[in-house]
Amino acid sequence: MGDEPSALEVLLGAEEYRTQLPRFALLWSAPIAIGVTISVLAAGDHISSITRVVLIGTVLATGFLFVAVTHFLPRTDWIIAAALTGALLVPVCLAVVGPEFAIGATAISAVSAMGFVVLSRRGAFVVVGAMLVGLTVVVSTIAGYPRPITQVAAAATFSAASSIVMHNVIAEVQRLARELAAANARLGQYVAPQVAAAVGRASDLEPHRRLIAVWFCDLRGFTRFSAGAEPEDVVHVLGEYYAAVGDRATAAGATIGTFAGDGIHGYFGDPAPRTDADAAALDLALDLRPALDALCARWADRGFALGYGIGIAYGYATLGTVGYEGRRDYTALGSVVNLAARLCGEAASGEIILDARAHDGVKERVGARRRDVELKGFTDVVRAYVVEPAPRA
Repeated sequence: MGDEPSALEVLLGAEEYRTQLPRFALLWSAPIAIGVTISVLAAGDHISSITRVVLIGTVLATGFLFVAVTHFLPRTDWIIAAALTGALLVPVCLAVVGPEFAIGATAISAVSAMGFVVLSRRGAFVVVGAMLVGLTVVVSTIAGYPRPITQVAAAATFSAASSIVMHNVIAEVQRLARELAAANARLGQYVAPQVAAAVGRASDLEPHRRLIAVWFCDLRGFTRFSAGAEPEDVVHVLGEYYAAVGDRATAAGATIGTFAGDGIHGYFGDPAPRTDADAAALDLALDLRPALDALCARWADRGFALGYGIGIAYGYATLGTVGYEGRRDYTALGSVVNLAARLCGEAASGEIILDARAHDGVKERVGARRRDVELKGFTDVVRAYVVEPAPRA
């Protein structure tokens, strides 16, 4: 049997599981420790006070050890070893206390099956199995136990029933987790991963203003190309183009906004704010340049005269969900978005154009020449900068 994750790890995820494990370990081990302690205290006079103190101290120390291991040494083998130590302590107490502990041991063996929540399935089977074997040995070999076979059968029945229930619960949780992961993967194909992650945090999607770097990229000559090309060629070209831009934008951490015909836009700095959004947008554009140059060269070999342009603007935008009950989109709104789109449209084939604010933040990193442009929707002349091509090797 493979060492599959516990139900708790499946539900919370690996990182949160490590954070919450000590708390759940305490919740699991505390009832067992309390049950053993009560049984020891309730035992007859045949047990000395020193023996009681030693047993109770050992039980509490073992519980503390288990919780400490989950906190400081959260490795699967160490956690199983600590849990196994506690499990074997139950039959030891049973042997010392005697038949008076039998009922408590039966109940504790059932509670121990909750280890399937905290431990991996392999670890839980080992711990519960070890406890049952220990109980069987003690009940079968020490005199005084009424109906020892019944005692063992009761403990085994409780543990088996609890184990089967927890086993089925874990299997169902894992099935739901796989379905959720598949659904999230499908969602990520239609929504930017950052936005998909923010859906579970409603406050992140509320309307807000934030400083972001917006980038637009579209193809030159696409209208003429699409009017005369075969539909299959149009779709193939767009597929190559979207893959080149989308893969690099996603790898760079950009939030991709929309695909509209031959245009793609996105931004850096939201939903998660970042102080280097302008530099990140420039780095993405510089990464796209050689990839798109190579694509355009391949298209030219096939007789498709296509180019590209990129525009970047840096400023405050309003971000949030827009739409209606049947359909909502998370989007950026404002003049910075319009400016990036207009700069993209102004760019000649192969050019990257920055607005003044974006240029001010990255001017030490890249050469650029100033170009004043008149843009639709902007009253004043816009100061822009065309990024110089990278020097040839």
